[in-house]
Amino acid sequence: ELFCGSCVVSIEALSRGACCSSVVDISRKALDTCRRNLMNLNLLDRVRLYMANVLGFVKSSGESFDVIFMDPPYDTGLVGKTLKNMNEEILKPSGILIIEKSKREDVFVPDFLEVTFRRVYGDSELVIMRKRG
Repeated sequence: ELFCGSCVVSIEALSRGACCSSVVDISRKALDTCRRNLMNLNLLDRVRLYMANVLGFVKSSGESFDVIFMDPPYDTGLVGKTLKNMNEEILKPSGILIIEKSKREDVFVPDFLEVTFRRVYGDSELVIMRKRG
């Protein structure tokens, strides 16, 4: 979960059967909130917390994920910047990237991804991409 905030998406995924999650945020306050939420739900042992700049993390984390969820602050340009920095190896061969973003922000689609779903909900847009190949 990139730009994890309070980890609500990871908590939901874990409650629905995900084995584990990794969360990334540059804000210590966000990660402290995430840690408290996970501790209160006895989920802390199933989550890796990274205090990092997401742009650097997606470029060189050295890890591969099945699913990446990204919900950056709206109208900051971070959707495009994150996608342009994303290393192809961050997603496993059948990996999925889910983006929740402002409908006003453009989406840059890296060569290794293809858009499989788009829908606008009020001010938000949900975009789902799958790794090619």
